[in-house]
Amino acid sequence: MNEIKTTPYSVYDYLQSEEDIDAFLQAAKIQAQEEQDDSILHTALLTAVKAKALLQFAQKVGVDEPSLLKPKDTTQRKEIINKGLLAYA
Repeated sequence: MNEIKTTPYSVYDYLQSEEDIDAFLQAAKIQAQEEQDDSILHTALLTAVKAKALLQFAQKVGVDEPSLLKPKDTTQRKEIINKGLLAYA
């Protein structure tokens, strides 16, 4: 039998631009209205805030968001750390 491999799901892997974030919020708004559940929109807003902060930080550091979240190797991770620390200095 084949082994099934899973990976953790991260919404931030899919919210990589302002347009992605806007579309995510619009979908959440529709779902919240359909289900009459404001907690859906509240959770989506918090997620959007975090996604936007990650996007802005990645731009400030000069890397793309996927690299910021999952550097390809230790060299890239160190580079991102150094640029990140300088951005906050």
